[in-house]
Amino acid sequence: MNKSENTKTQSGRVFQSEEEIPSLKKHLPFAVLKKIITKDNANDNFFGINAFHRAVLERTQQFERMELLFQYSIDVNSQNRHPEDPYANTPLLLMIANEDTTGVGQFIELAKKYKQQIDFNIKDLEEKTALIFAAKLRNMSLLNLLIQEKNVGTNININLADNEGNTALHYACAYGQTTMVDQLLKAGANPDTQNNKGRTPLDMTTTNAQELGALFKSVTVDPKRDEMAMLNYMHDQYDQPLITAENGTTHVYDRSSLPSYKETIQTLKRVLNRDVLDFMDCFNQVYQAQTRKELADINRIARLTPSQKKQILKQTESFTGVSLLEACLSGQKTVLATLLAAGAKHHSALRLAAANSNLEQLQKILAARPASLDETGSSGQTALHFAASKGQTSACQFLIEKAANVTAKDAEGNTPLHAACKAGQYETILALLSYPRVEAATVNSKGQTPLQLFNAFHHNKTIIGEEARRKVISTFIARLQGSLLPAENKQIKN
Repeated sequence: MNKSENTKTQSGRVFQSEEEIPSLKKHLPFAVLKKIITKDNANDNFFGINAFHRAVLERTQQFERMELLFQYSIDVNSQNRHPEDPYANTPLLLMIANEDTTGVGQFIELAKKYKQQIDFNIKDLEEKTALIFAAKLRNMSLLNLLIQEKNVGTNININLADNEGNTALHYACAYGQTTMVDQLLKAGANPDTQNNKGRTPLDMTTTNAQELGALFKSVTVDPKRDEMAMLNYMHDQYDQPLITAENGTTHVYDRSSLPSYKETIQTLKRVLNRDVLDFMDCFNQVYQAQTRKELADINRIARLTPSQKKQILKQTESFTGVSLLEACLSGQKTVLATLLAAGAKHHSALRLAAANSNLEQLQKILAARPASLDETGSSGQTALHFAASKGQTSACQFLIEKAANVTAKDAEGNTPLHAACKAGQYETILALLSYPRVEAATVNSKGQTPLQLFNAFHHNKTIIGEEARRKVISTFIARLQGSLLPAENKQIKN
């Protein structure tokens, strides 16, 4: 027995060093792997890393490698348990992490052929299953493969949640993926499951750009990445129609009509060759040029005038479509309508839409659920509270015109006006005070008026200018004295 061997289990020997396992050597030629693997060493592993983990990462003869390992009944569900590994991936999760759709499809078919049972519900250290991982990557092809397996009777729990309480449907809704949402709902996804923050999939349709950016970065995807850049780059090489995201359709562009097409695109292509997915940042980011030619290209772009940059940006919009972030925000509107039509419940969607001043979402939610106008969360705050505290003046005006309760009090006795004053949102304060129904002198549970909260905010922070402070105070005084004329109401509202 090897001196370095730690333990021996039914699934093979566990070693202290990865290098002591021949089948785990990096870039091992398939012919060599075929010669060295035996029934005795096939399941040797290093903290759960076995030959399958290595095989799924190899791009040369990947299928042949996997089939060979299936023939030796190597554990397909073994998880990487190395203490320095942050994920605990199985071979399947590893392929999904690399968005290897072909590899995943072959892996599933080989498992059926050799009667091996893949556990699709295994979770990594972030408690992501294969399905959740595919949805979080916004990869429809991978998700389709997994749903197809569920549809033919494979045990895939579509409603499992990760460590944040999000199911695959939560992520699909946040990303505005209508097709993905439809597929998950048809497969039995629960549209009313709440995550750790109490948000349902419908609530996730109000996920803002900052939250989306964090989601993408958590799976190492650049949110500014153009979702069609690589495809269009190849289309352009072969003089095929360029694809844009306008109404989800394909548009054919007459290249000769594009401004300075040949000259500017050739310059951009040289930069694209270095970083095709992030080239739009070339106007805002310093690159470390790899060659003199590349440096010359980048310097040329840096010297462009604002009008020239705008011209190129207009051209590249046709050349590449939109960013992932923009595509998600646009898709959320359709997903919201889909969920509302399906009768999905909502717990905070209206409040979140108000906080983000998403008027279109507010309109749709209220049209489907009028009674949600004054619904409150655990803090007792209505959508109007949320909009007021975030300084979303347009959302406040929209909700008030829909007859929102302007005197509603939260758990601390604060009205929406209190909320705006507490946060120092002076423009919103002025807008709220322009409505006669808003009470300027009401007190909260601590006996504080809105004006007192505003003065406390101004005393502790210096971000509000003196002129703005004086205007707020004078407006309060006018309201309290009852001398605010209708004309002044209109002026403040505008």
